[in-house]
Amino acid sequence: PKSYKTSYLILKGVIEDDTTSNEEHDALSCKASNIAIHWLAEETNKNIKEIGITTNSPLIRYLLAMSFISWTGTEPYRWPHRSGWMTKASVCSWHGIKCNGDEDVTSIELGANQLSGTIPSQLFLLSQLSTLNLNRNKIFGTIPTQIGQVSLLENLDLHSNPLTGTLPSEVGYLTNIQHLKIFKNELTSFLPTNIGSCTALKTLVLSENEFDGKIPSEIGMLSNLKLMTLHLNKLKGPIPSEIGMLYNLKELGFFANRLQKSIPTTIGNLQNVTYISFGLNQMTGSIPSEIGTLSFLTNLELSQNTLRGVIPTHIGSLHALESLLIFQN
Repeated sequence: PKSYKTSYLILKGVIEDDTTSNEEHDALSCKASNIAIHWLAEETNKNIKEIGITTNSPLIRYLLAMSFISWTGTEPYRWPHRSGWMTKASVCSWHGIKCNGDEDVTSIELGANQLSGTIPSQLFLLSQLSTLNLNRNKIFGTIPTQIGQVSLLENLDLHSNPLTGTLPSEVGYLTNIQHLKIFKNELTSFLPTNIGSCTALKTLVLSENEFDGKIPSEIGMLSNLKLMTLHLNKLKGPIPSEIGMLYNLKELGFFANRLQKSIPTTIGNLQNVTYISFGLNQMTGSIPSEIGTLSFLTNLELSQNTLRGVIPTHIGSLHALESLLIFQN
């Protein structure tokens, strides 16, 4: 079929890129690419003899085979859940894989499955991918910049891995992303300013990394955000006043960073917020009286800063408040 021929032409280009030279690709990547090519050639030949043609495009089968090899190495039976993988069955029946009606892969969910290895950059050639969940594994290395190619991606969950490097600026191309969870890793450097382009974001959880630098003011462009936690990083500078533009925010956490200066008065615009945690920072100034207008607030954590002045009387009007921590100021 014409679509099959197109897939083979694309695959040919991908394979040529993957095998150009050892100087451009590390040994693990080359090994995974070569093994995947060999597997695809053998299983395609068998399928043609037995049933005429495989159901999925060769490109999709190659990309998932390469990912499998990248995440298993020399121990292909390490995964506790691996049904269907590396068989002639449609990839849509492989464990953790979901497809649309055209048998394009839309979801990869392999959390807590003892994966170990790097994320192949070629994985992001799966153009219909909307969910990628690799949490609680041993995925190391960096997040490939090619992640920005998957414009339909809505859910990215890489939490609890030993990923290093930066959060690539190409994440700003993910204009459909709704849930971004990369906490409990070892990411460093600044938060990219163009994260403000991810206007569909509802959940942003980047806690327990090594991010430093300032919180970008562009964060205020994420008007659909409901949950944002950046706990336990090394962020410094002020909380941007643009935080007050997050009108749908319900939970806001910056606990245990190095944030400085005063709490912005625009915090009073967060009329849906229930949880605020700014404790264990280096914040100064007084507690803004505007906090007293947050009628849904149940937890307010401002302890272990250098705040001064009086506690605003308006806080006494917060009838939903269950926990108020302001010690060591």
